[in-house]
Amino acid sequence: MPKWEPTPEGERMKAERLVGGLWEPCEYSDIRKGDVFRVRDPEEGHLCDIHTAEPDEDSVGLATDDARRLDPNGSDGQWYGYGVPCTVYPSMDELKKGRN
Repeated sequence: MPKWEPTPEGERMKAERLVGGLWEPCEYSDIRKGDVFRVRDPEEGHLCDIHTAEPDEDSVGLATDDARRLDPNGSDGQWYGYGVPCTVYPSMDELKKGRN
């Protein structure tokens, strides 16, 4: 059976979480329940959709739980890295509407 390992540095999606109105760089493993975050492609550096990794300047995620190690023996089939359970919104405006 595969053993969990961290995602290799060159393949890691870079995350940014909203802290005090500013985007702060972080790793997926740092994201906690309630954090608003967005991701950057590790190679190109552009902002992208959290689920599809397609370029997207506007989408944001709201973490519904703390980041967790992906499960090599579970249904996700991923043997390395972290995942963040989240709800993805097309924009900050939509996230704000959804939280009210």
